[in-house]
Amino acid sequence: MSTNPSGMPFQRAANIWAVMDGRYAHGTGNVNWTRFVKEALPRVQCPICGGTGKKDGDTCPRCQGDRDVPVIHYETMRKILSGERKLDGKGDREKDIRDIEIVAEAFGADPTTAKEYNVLIAQRAFDASVVGEATADENLALWIDAGRRKKGGRRRPELAPAFA
Repeated sequence: MSTNPSGMPFQRAANIWAVMDGRYAHGTGNVNWTRFVKEALPRVQCPICGGTGKKDGDTCPRCQGDRDVPVIHYETMRKILSGERKLDGKGDREKDIRDIEIVAEAFGADPTTAKEYNVLIAQRAFDASVVGEATADENLALWIDAGRRKKGGRRRPELAPAFA
């Protein structure tokens, strides 16, 4: 099996990144994702208590008094890695892209090695509300032209155009 996760599903790529990184993987290859979320991900002010560590006089249930939380909650990370939460852009494409970028950055990896990341970026290239009508039309024309083939020929994905 190749250790290059190019084109792999994000779950598999993230596991390979973690094992190659070495800080969060056990000798058996299992990854301690709880520790990864706590130690490696950037932290932001707790949205529940506003960074006070208290909610209604008690310890904040989200940050447990720490006043800040990881940008990706452990449960969100668990759901992404188990496949419960799909990275398909059907919910919030920009959040899916951001989550992949954050995890890749924490491991010093390239997010384009995750298949879902590339699909989400391609979807964005055709979204007129994001790139503008003219750019979306131009990208669509490039994609259609790249898919044309002579009779009996086959499409060659490696020749697909780079989108604006």
